[in-house]
Amino acid sequence: MNSWVLFRTEQCRVLSAQNPGMDISKICEKYPINYCYILYIIMSFLIYVLTIILPTLLAQHLSAQWSAMSDSEKEPYVQKAEALRQQYKVDLARWEQQQARKNAAVEFEDADEVEDMEE
Repeated sequence: MNSWVLFRTEQCRVLSAQNPGMDISKICEKYPINYCYILYIIMSFLIYVLTIILPTLLAQHLSAQWSAMSDSEKEPYVQKAEALRQQYKVDLARWEQQQARKNAAVEFEDADEVEDMEE
């Protein structure tokens, strides 16, 4: 149960206690539906459709399309993926070298501080 259901259940009990003998249809006439809540429900459903359902359907469609493609049709994508993989390896090696230099500089500075403290 979500918080709205809990709130609604509690408020229905309160309204029933305040209006003994009045059935739910009369209570609903007395206290009209909260249109903001209805809008919230509609928007939640639309967000769900746009963020979950449509991407899933699109992924299924594209997956089927990819499976139907021949190897020659897939080749440009394979080449592009390989180029990106090689670029990643180069970037990773460059980053690791930079990190090693930074660590060496920090260790060198720490060693200088230790020597200064000993003097």
